[in-house]
Amino acid sequence: MKKDELLNSELKAMEVLAFILEQYDRENIDRDLEVCSELVLISKLIMQRYRIKYGIEFKKNGNVEKAKEYIIEQIKKDETYNGVLELIKNYREYKEKHLN
Repeated sequence: MKKDELLNSELKAMEVLAFILEQYDRENIDRDLEVCSELVLISKLIMQRYRIKYGIEFKKNGNVEKAKEYIIEQIKKDETYNGVLELIKNYREYKEKHLN
């Protein structure tokens, strides 16, 4: 079962990347090395989250962990922090009210 779950985590990451790339195409955003590095980071984060969910052992990437810590520090300093936190916590309710 773990093999199927590992494949599922990779497929989920690819779905998110495909969505992002589609949005970039719509907005004519160039795909350069910087964009590629961002997508690799996003992919690693998504796969890591699914591997945690499915209980699949993996080696954490130190650079990814440092990036997450830095981002969390910066988000907490942002004036919109509380709003973003509420949106994430209540996403299903927000989606039903505003996105449908």
